[in-house]
Amino acid sequence: MCLKTEDPERDVITPAIHGTTTILNSALKSPSVRRVVITSSELAIVPSPYTSSPPNTVYTPSFRLNPLPSAPWGNPSEVYQASKALALNASERFVAEKNPHFTVVNLLPSYIIGRNELVATSEDLRKGSNNVPLSILNGVTWPTPRPAVAVYISDVARIHVEALDEEKVKGNATFILEGKNGKEEGELVLDDAVKVAKEYFADAVKEGILPLGGHTESAVHSMDASETVKVFGELKGYKDSVREVVEQFVELKRKELAAN
Repeated sequence: MCLKTEDPERDVITPAIHGTTTILNSALKSPSVRRVVITSSELAIVPSPYTSSPPNTVYTPSFRLNPLPSAPWGNPSEVYQASKALALNASERFVAEKNPHFTVVNLLPSYIIGRNELVATSEDLRKGSNNVPLSILNGVTWPTPRPAVAVYISDVARIHVEALDEEKVKGNATFILEGKNGKEEGELVLDDAVKVAKEYFADAVKEGILPLGGHTESAVHSMDASETVKVFGELKGYKDSVREVVEQFVELKRKELAAN
């Protein structure tokens, strides 16, 4: 997620912006294109995603960073966030300036967590956002806070498809993709992955497949996904997502242990 590079503008910032605008300019040349769906990130609208937001601060789909990030770019996490904010800005500026014949929908997911059917090993499953809970369950303590935001992978896939429906979804809109974590769950805490492991995978904990002992401090942010729920329906929360990815992790680990 956070690429280390000696030249962040060349390797991260510029490709993020140009990747977005190149797709949009290509669509401009094709009269048959009616809707472009862009995957952005919640990080694009949160000023300081790796520290908790001030109390009572709620981020809505219309919130934007002002001023936009600029060089010097900072650490890899800050570079990644800046690339998302600038790419989102580029897509909205394109629509305002070009008035294209098609509409654009920007989707802002948080950490995408859940079963990954493309991986064959437990180590590969730990790449990307799935490693947020899996690192905690494998005894890793992360040195800095991480955003306490998450969304179920199948919800993200479903919404990308449904966002193409022009009758259901208005164009030139932005949606926050944040799983529910209502009163029944309380505030999202990344370390709650341990509760999931103990409740549903006690045997794997006992076997040492899930050694536990890790910790990731949660940077708390309140994201308003009410419009997303209104249009697309309820989204699953962190604990449901963790349960699914841990189930796959345990399955893969047991196969690997049996093969050795």
